[in-house]
Amino acid sequence: MKTIFISICSIFAVFIFPPQQKVFKELGVEFVFVKGNEFKMGNTFSESKSGSTVAHPVVLSDFYISATEVTFNQYDLFCEETGRERPSDEGWGRENRPVIHVDWNDAIAYCQWASQKTGLEIRLPTEAEWEYAAREGGKEVRFGNGKDMADPKEINVGEANEMNKAYTIPGEHRDKTLPAASFAPNSLGLYDMAGNVWEWCADWYDKNYYLVSPGNNPRGPGFGKYRVIRGGSWNTGPMTCFNRGAFTPDTEDSKTYDLGFRVVCISK
Repeated sequence: MKTIFISICSIFAVFIFPPQQKVFKELGVEFVFVKGNEFKMGNTFSESKSGSTVAHPVVLSDFYISATEVTFNQYDLFCEETGRERPSDEGWGRENRPVIHVDWNDAIAYCQWASQKTGLEIRLPTEAEWEYAAREGGKEVRFGNGKDMADPKEINVGEANEMNKAYTIPGEHRDKTLPAASFAPNSLGLYDMAGNVWEWCADWYDKNYYLVSPGNNPRGPGFGKYRVIRGGSWNTGPMTCFNRGAFTPDTEDSKTYDLGFRVVCISK
């Protein structure tokens, strides 16, 4: 009788409090659930006091993030429906490759369109959300595939210079983007969180922001000249995959062959 009672209560609990959906798809984009928590954001591998890299505690709420960078297939649908010009693929092919030649405002426009189409809140990740996801829920790892060494067999990254050689294994450098999910995902099920293309984040960039960052769900400074980019690319050495980057958000020079974006959804 006791066993039956427990089973009935369990069924009732699942009915009233359904389990969190771990993966869902909208507009061809697969979103993966990331459970929020506290983590040490920044350079946890040294005692650096630099405002750009200093480790500091951050608490994040739950969110969903796209399993891959937004691809040409997904972005072209947005262009077709809104009459925008499709960005160049550099002759490398559009099929399942991450979209490139998009500036920060293009990424924001895509998010607004996707939000209107789905009724969900879809946006760029904050820098904190991006780093937390890349580090598999805040683990102390250097690269977005859960490793401390950059192996070209596992990530699409540029050739290492002398400064980068401590973090990389020699191997093939492809000099172009690869299709999304060409390599194994990290433990959260996220692909290409290191290399392939840099990714726009929502935040303005301030090299000293980490020194004053709020502890809960930080969203970056209120203004600035540059937007944060993260993750490195096929065109940069492995060290850039775990360093912060910054780029002008809205000029023709911002539309490069190694910069794209992924998206977050928080209202599923």
